[in-house]
Amino acid sequence: MYGILGQGFGLYGYMPALFDLGKEVSTLSKYETFIKDRQDLNYLHQYINYFEEEEDLIKNCDSIIFARRPSDQFNFVEKIVKSNLKRNLFLEKPIADSLEKSTSLINMLEKAASNYRVGYSFKYLDWFLDFIKIYNKESKHSLNLEIDWQFNASHYKSEKASWKANPEIGGGAFMFYGSHIVNLLANIEKWHKLELKSYRYSYIDEYAFFASGSKKSKNFKVKLNANSKNINIFSIKLFSENHLVYNLGLPDPFNRKNLSNLESSRDERISYIKQVLTSINEDNSNFYNEYKTTNTLSQEFLNSQKIIYA
Repeated sequence: MYGILGQGFGLYGYMPALFDLGKEVSTLSKYETFIKDRQDLNYLHQYINYFEEEEDLIKNCDSIIFARRPSDQFNFVEKIVKSNLKRNLFLEKPIADSLEKSTSLINMLEKAASNYRVGYSFKYLDWFLDFIKIYNKESKHSLNLEIDWQFNASHYKSEKASWKANPEIGGGAFMFYGSHIVNLLANIEKWHKLELKSYRYSYIDEYAFFASGSKKSKNFKVKLNANSKNINIFSIKLFSENHLVYNLGLPDPFNRKNLSNLESSRDERISYIKQVLTSINEDNSNFYNEYKTTNTLSQEFLNSQKIIYA
């Protein structure tokens, strides 16, 4: 049985994905009203196993989806590992509220031979597979990669304070949203000469960043703005010997076409979350290496970070 801890994406993202896969699902009773009140979830209410206490849910489930704040996630996983509980763990990114803690957690999970997956979902998107194929084909040439991601995050749109804006606790444009792009970059090269400029309204509110790096004749530039008022775009351009060989332009990276009525009423990331869930049956070593490489690249970016208040 799968247990979900977290009132948010754990419920409106992972829960429908689990039911689509025919899994038995449980969560906490305190989330029941939230589930009943959401049109995209209330039809699932009668099939859910509810537990009053978190400890009882953990004892009765062999797989746990943890979708809470990064600091809570670190404490939870540390507790699971130290208690020698063997559970399949599905974690959100970033996996902790600092890269030092993320490194500690990754090492801890690998040492315990834990089955775990982190929700880096870009690699399950159709465009990602196309991009990797073309990048590898052109890898012997001089390459220039440009990524531009602009959107208006929900906490900026609603003008509500959120940890997702705070880089000091695992949020912010780079750590929270940019982790997807760092994971993409880590999948294609070992980069050098990294630069990171972070743009903040205040010490606890980082809304954008610009990053760049290179490896011999390969270069990349990334621009991300999580508080774009007028533009919503996810763009990737790859130039080989100054010729455009890959050009992607979407309203957002998860944009999908030809959706059924059911799919259009649900979070558009559900189809990709199903692939994250089923990947637990694959060899762990590739995922261990991916998470370590992504975490290392993130740390190298932050070592070069310049903070601009604007």
